[in-house]
Amino acid sequence: MLTLRVRGERGEEIPEPWATVSVLMDGVYVWEARGTGRRVAVGVADRDESDSARLLAVGTATDPP
Repeated sequence: MLTLRVRGERGEEIPEPWATVSVLMDGVYVWEARGTGRRVAVGVADRDESDSARLLAVGTATDPP
């Protein structure tokens, strides 16, 4: 996710939901949902020290960049 964050900060267009995911999480696990062409990503959003850690899951048809 750090690579996506840096690319976004340099002005590259990062598609959603990956732009948001890269801001919230340092790392994610990504799987292809068999036969659907969709991706499932799961990770812990714990980058904000003032907030509780959260387990987040994302489903999308957009491949990670």
